[in-house]
Amino acid sequence: MGSRPQPKTRAGRALVIGLCATAVCAFTCQPPPDEGAVEGPGPAGPVASSDDAPRSRFPRLSHVQFDNAVRDLFALPGDVDVPRTLRPDPASGGTLFVDYGRLRVDTNLMSDYRHAAEDVAATLTGDETLLTTLAPGGRPEAERLDTFLAVYAKRAHRRPVAEEDLDAYRGLFAEGAALAPDDNARFAHGLRPVIEALLLSPYFIYRPELSEGGSLEAPAPLDDHEVAARLSFALWDSIPDDELLAAADEGQLSTADEVEAQAARLLDDPRAVRVAQRFFGRLFDVERYRSVQPPEEFGRSASFGADLVREHELIVESLFTTDRGLRDLLTTTETFVNQELADVYGLGDDFGRNFRLATLEPAQRRGILTTLGFLAKNSAGFAPDPIHRGVFVATRLVCLTVPAPPDNIPPLPAPDGETNRELVEQATQQEGSSCAGCHASLINPFGFPFEQYDAVGRYRVDDNGQAIDPSSLVLLGSDGTAVDDALELADALAEAPEVHRCHTSWWLSHLFGRAVARTDDRDLLDAVAAQSLDDDASFRSLIVALVRSDAFRSRPPEVRP
Repeated sequence: MGSRPQPKTRAGRALVIGLCATAVCAFTCQPPPDEGAVEGPGPAGPVASSDDAPRSRFPRLSHVQFDNAVRDLFALPGDVDVPRTLRPDPASGGTLFVDYGRLRVDTNLMSDYRHAAEDVAATLTGDETLLTTLAPGGRPEAERLDTFLAVYAKRAHRRPVAEEDLDAYRGLFAEGAALAPDDNARFAHGLRPVIEALLLSPYFIYRPELSEGGSLEAPAPLDDHEVAARLSFALWDSIPDDELLAAADEGQLSTADEVEAQAARLLDDPRAVRVAQRFFGRLFDVERYRSVQPPEEFGRSASFGADLVREHELIVESLFTTDRGLRDLLTTTETFVNQELADVYGLGDDFGRNFRLATLEPAQRRGILTTLGFLAKNSAGFAPDPIHRGVFVATRLVCLTVPAPPDNIPPLPAPDGETNRELVEQATQQEGSSCAGCHASLINPFGFPFEQYDAVGRYRVDDNGQAIDPSSLVLLGSDGTAVDDALELADALAEAPEVHRCHTSWWLSHLFGRAVARTDDRDLLDAVAAQSLDDDASFRSLIVALVRSDAFRSRPPEVRP
């Protein structure tokens, strides 16, 4: 890289490597994405407008990944707080999951990174126990520093570190140590700017993919260390561990089978479970469960929303760790409840505050769509909400496009002897109205099967004293599929090819950190979706099939002819 100018102040030296991140950003980042979360009906799945896969060679870590990487970089104990000073990541590109190639590092975020690096460095060097864990004492200062760099610089860069970069870190150490008030404080003062620089390095903030190869038409294979980083950030939202780095050092990540073997190991780690929970949390808008506050007449406590979140997390953990997949998610009668949720499910009064496994009544419940979180979140005051329930199923499970609703839609009138379904039909399915086109054929049919569940998700046998009609004709298959209720809808969704393909496309978007390309990803999606449908592949198997693919292990062609 050639010689670098060396600033003479401690602050300036601490930013020598960090400032490179801003320079990289100036050449590689896309225009700023829209701030805020994606609201309202989503697109037809995580599909990009372009036929080609995106080509960013410097994807920036998400803030979740940055936080996890800091903790795993230094193997911090769980009781050590990692300072958090980064503003929330924006939703980007209209996709449900973060599109990492579009994330920017602007001046404000660079300042946030600097503050975060300073806080972490102060925490680590200000605690003698942590300091000696990172760099055991009893040896000469230079040897102690090189031992630290051999472990932590490699972890931070996620590959062997160039000697000139090691020299830069040594220079930062020397300048910091020179400012120590006495010899006993020299090592802590010297290491502090080194830690800051590690966390500000573009090799840490970004996930550079600089390997050469490929052509204008052929994809460029990633090198082993780039594959290791892709794999660990996809499955752990964090940096590679030492075993994965060692495999990369030995050239043992160059084939699909080698990647599969490492992926299987990573999926056995609790960090993979947390990634799966975040995936399904985004897919089902689980954070919005926290804000569920039924009217007082329903008799729910203030913890009801938080309990709904915990139920969902435990369902995902159970399915993921027992190697089950989409069919089980959509049709299982198992869930996890405490007494608060057991009361709503009608399971009796022998449950305490702690959650435990329970089996729901199979004649009333089937799958994630009949759990309380989904049903209660998609309700309107005292009544169930077939519109939002239907929009969710259509967009998130079938990947159908639902246009945004017009402005100033009035609320449904109070019932005057009608059922909830009749009110919705009268308001949205009037022949010739602007609403009827979407509601009559797309939205309402996916929502009406849930009419047997009230605003908090309790099973009910009548509505306003009248019989409930949960039957529907839903847009599954070329001629549609008739279902009698939510149980039959769950079974129909579990066997629908378009549902398995939709679900696979969400996983591809999440694991690859980008939108799905219509042409470049078509064959891979078809193959993995077929595994999910025909072979009843588990979530873990689906993930492995995606990350062992050529698309995951390479960059797309630079130019499509």
